[in-house]
Amino acid sequence: MIPSGLKLMSIGMGFVFAYLILMIIAIDISKKLLRRSTLREEEELENAKSSKKKSGGGTTTNSKLVAVISSAVNEHRSNS
Repeated sequence: MIPSGLKLMSIGMGFVFAYLILMIIAIDISKKLLRRSTLREEEELENAKSSKKKSGGGTTTNSKLVAVISSAVNEHRSNS
């Protein structure tokens, strides 16, 4: 009875280990696929921040923020 319990426990732990390895692989693949989009969004955000410093804030900053958010939403919709 104990050997069969140990066998069942080993099989269960093996399945959990395999699932976790597959999850790590899936996360790495999605990271590599989304890197270009993320870099583009970060660049637009940095441009918005630098223009905010130059302009001193105000409505132009809000319009640039809206442009950055709109760009991110459009990028997300085009990839879906």
